Amino acid sequence: MDNIIMNKKLLSLTISVIFLSNNAYSESDFLAIIKPDKNLYLFEEVNIDDGTDTDNDGLTDYEEIREGTDPNNPDTDNDGLEDGEEVDLGTNPNNPDSDGDGITDGEEINNGSNPNDSDSPVVGGGTDTDGDGLTDGEENNNHGTDPNNPDTDGDGINDGEEVANGT
Repeated sequence: MDNIIMNKKLLSLTISVIFLSNNAYSESDFLAIIKPDKNLYLFEEVNIDDGTDTDNDGLTDYEEIREGTDPNNPDTDNDGLEDGEEVDLGTNPNNPDSDGDGITDGEEINNGSNPNDSDSPVVGGGTDTDGDGLTDGEENNNHGTDPNNPDTDGDGINDGEEVANGT
């Protein structure tokens, strides 16, 4: 039983305090207090963020919990971009390839592409993810082959050899 002083009078009552995180549906968290009369009182915009950023990725631990990222790992999805940078860029810090084009968000940023647009060209594109002799940029921009599969058409000849042979 908690004792509460209100208007200079000692009140004895039991209350239940519940913190509800509703981040799947809104930007607000709620504090709910259930009084002995069974009435439920909701208080919106409860902020418990103390500013701690354990992994130094630019998001506080509280923000990481709200985003569903790991407050102890600066790059939750291991795409080469820190979680805070991804939130700033509008990419998904829980998905290494936000636009689903087969190139990680970090690689797209490093090569001058837009990680939120699957049709954006890879400008630099010097990386050869699948080791077939074609850069990812060449595969995406020039040949229509998969930069993550060395033999896109599955015929037993890697994409680089096919391009070199004109087949």
